[in-house]
Order: sequence, then C-alpha cells, then structure tokens
Amino acid sequence: MKMRLIAFVFVALAVGAVAGSSNALAAAAPGPTPGVSYLTRFDGIVTIKGATRVHVAIRDVTIYAQRATVTIPTAGFTVVHVLAGRVSSVESGRSVERRHDAYWSVRVGARLEIRVSGETATIETIASQPVAP
Repeated sequence: MKMRLIAFVFVALAVGAVAGSSNALAAAAPGPTPGVSYLTRFDGIVTIKGATRVHVAIRDVTIYAQRATVTIPTAGFTVVHVLAGRVSSVESGRSVERRHDAYWSVRVGARLEIRVSGETATIETIASQPVAP
C-alpha cells in the first residue's frame, strides 16, 4: 500500500510538472474566499497501469495574510505541499506548524484548514479519487 501511494504521488507530480509547464503563464483566479487565489495546474483523468482510472486535480493555492483559518476545498485523498511561506494546518482540532517544502496528507472526507503564519503562503494540493468504470 505504501509503495502504491508513493507511485501515485510520483505520477501525480510528474503529470503536474508536464501540465504545469503549459499553464505556467495562466493567471491565478481569485477564490470564493477573499485573500485566497487558486491556479489549476491539472484537472483530469489519469490511467495507471492501463486499467485503474483516477481523477487527479493539482492546484496551487495562495493565501494572503489573514488572522482567520481558511478552509481549502478538497476531494478524495489529498497530498499537500508547502511551496512558499509558513502555515499551520488544523487537523482534528490540533494545529501543526508546516514550513517550506513540507508534505502531508489529508484523509478522505477531512477538512483542510490552513492559517498563514507570515505575510503570505502558497501550497500545492494534489487530490485524487477513483473514477467509476
């Protein structure tokens, strides 16, 4: 199971790198929450080993300095990567400090709550969920 997760993350990051290069000049869209902007790097179906189909969404989320905790929408299993800045993630009521280049996972159905520790922060979310045949 751990190897499967590592393989999935590798595939998702590779797809993000390829898809991200074509979207690199796209403007970040303001999100539904003031002070938050989203840039979709990839959003589509990925086939793994010729049979397993998974919907993968890779997004950059920039959160500008706020005193409130921001809830980031997620779907399915999500891996989060801090691209810039420092954030605190709230998981099960417990706050965890995350620094630049930190990775962690968000359980399926759990809420991703982020608080910026500095002026601004950018995170990358890689969300996946199986596609029905």
